[in-house]
Amino acid sequence: MERNKEVNDVLKGLDDNPSYWFVPIFKEGKIEDIIHMEAFWRFKAVHSKEIVEKANVKSVIDYIESKLTNKKEKLHGFFIIAKKTDKVTEALERMTENIEVAIICDEKGNPTHCVSRKDLRAFLLNVS
Repeated sequence: MERNKEVNDVLKGLDDNPSYWFVPIFKEGKIEDIIHMEAFWRFKAVHSKEIVEKANVKSVIDYIESKLTNKKEKLHGFFIIAKKTDKVTEALERMTENIEVAIICDEKGNPTHCVSRKDLRAFLLNVS
């Protein structure tokens, strides 16, 4: 998704894919941010239908930054960029309490996979 993508399109995508819990945001093909799906539902709940229909992803980010300041670390920006060659333990060490997701990028910086902190811990427990 780009920042100018309409909120209603994102909400439709979330409705169609209930297992999705975050929305990746791209700028010029590179991962720029990740927004928790909860932020979109909260945005819809507190704004009129007319506002939601005109809103884009940037509007949701602005809403998080201005109105949800006590939860903003949990609603966007909760990721690290990792390479396929990174060690699992090193990626996990980089993931602090507020970092939930590692986006795995290829050598050109294009995202190819994602893993959660929970996935990495489970992997390490199965390996040892």
